[in-house]
Amino acid sequence: MSTVGKIIWLLVLAAFAVGIHAGFMFGKPYLDYRFFAGASKDLMRFEFKSEEDMKERIIKLASDNNIIIEYDEDGEKDNGLEIWPSSKRRYDIIIKWTKKVDYFGLYDKTFKYRLEYTI
Repeated sequence: MSTVGKIIWLLVLAAFAVGIHAGFMFGKPYLDYRFFAGASKDLMRFEFKSEEDMKERIIKLASDNNIIIEYDEDGEKDNGLEIWPSSKRRYDIIIKWTKKVDYFGLYDKTFKYRLEYTI
């Protein structure tokens, strides 16, 4: 195999490796969202003692899934966990967060997520 052929194969292999790495970097926030959404849906089936108990459990679950819950619609820092009673024993819950992915300064993207529950 000639030197030019080796260089071409090396470039193809490098492009493939960069593509796999970029796919992982930009796919991980979506996987974190899916795992957190499933786990939080399971969490909503349990009975909570109070709103504070609910907040503590949701924040603990989020931290276990590498999710920081704080943003509002404008991207400003805010409490991204809202819980309020909708009736005597029912609560509405909204969980919001963002995840920013920066690919070595070449490209960055901010993902915004929102989950709503009524329990």
